[in-house]
Amino acid sequence: MTILNKILRFTLSFAVVTLVFTSCSEKKEVASEIPQKKTYCLEESFKANIKTEHTKRQLMVNEFALSGSVETNPDKVIHFSNLVDGIIVNTNFSLGDYVKKGQVLAKVKSTELTEWKAQQKILASKLTVAQHDFNSVEKYNYTIIKLPVMGQTYNTHKR
Repeated sequence: MTILNKILRFTLSFAVVTLVFTSCSEKKEVASEIPQKKTYCLEESFKANIKTEHTKRQLMVNEFALSGSVETNPDKVIHFSNLVDGIIVNTNFSLGDYVKKGQVLAKVKSTELTEWKAQQKILASKLTVAQHDFNSVEKYNYTIIKLPVMGQTYNTHKR
């Protein structure tokens, strides 16, 4: 071994021994010049009502109490009037919903509409009878003449 290696080993050994002895000795705490006193700006009555909890994952709900009046935008309102009177028995929308053209918005129970439907059925049956009469006459290729009054026929043609 060379002298340089011996010196290097001795220096490292001395440093390790010094570190071992100094780290095992007791430290004396140095008193700080400024005493640390924990102070809070909360009153004692308020501190008594404070409750601490551990953090946990949960849904956050924010609520705001507001006051005011709600108005519609006249450019986005469509005025609607029903063709028949009646009672709305079911709605298929809520306020603020977007609706499409042709979408059913409500069901109305109406006596007027019920009368119209009954009249439509009567007229449909009369139409069926008239079509049947027309088809039966058309088969024979002649015209039937019906008089609106009863009576005897006379020959009024003079020669």
